[in-house]
Amino acid sequence: MRRGIWVIVAVFALTATSCTTGDRGQVAAESLASLDAKEYSERHGIPYYETDPYQLPYHPCHEIPDHVLTKAGIDPASAEADFAGHPRAGWRICEWSGTGYTLAAWLSVYEISDLLQNEQFHQFRDVVVNGRDAVEFRPVNDEDGARCKVAYSTPPGMAWIEVSILREETFPTGDTPCTSAIAHSAELEPYLPRP
Repeated sequence: MRRGIWVIVAVFALTATSCTTGDRGQVAAESLASLDAKEYSERHGIPYYETDPYQLPYHPCHEIPDHVLTKAGIDPASAEADFAGHPRAGWRICEWSGTGYTLAAWLSVYEISDLLQNEQFHQFRDVVVNGRDAVEFRPVNDEDGARCKVAYSTPPGMAWIEVSILREETFPTGDTPCTSAIAHSAELEPYLPRP
């Protein structure tokens, strides 16, 4: 995972405190699946921590189908989970490689309200993807305009889909990070948890 992911996770840990308990995640886990978080983690080889507030039996690296990624022009084999395979408390992240860019799915116990109050992000815009309310936004420190994210309210708090341009010369012609993020969000959204 890129260094930027560590920074974003650290920023949320410091600036958003309303979702630091495991209650919401545990309720979501009980209502969404028969497997509990520990069983789910063991089944997929994900390190499990009882103190982790993220207790939802869901990880984007395992729940977003390969055929969906392939159809979207993403290499499923490029999947990189969390931080060298070790989840950070409160987060589950998967990142894949596209042509000249990366696509990432982030799930967190933090909520959209936390996101909107976070000074590390700006240019918030309400959008609707597949009939589902979402928020488009960008990182403040993205001076080159190379990243864009689309966030949804979802158990255990929120999920966002992110596109980050790596090589502009190979990025699909006519696309921007935000048009690409919206398009990929439409493709991945059916496989994200629902409230």
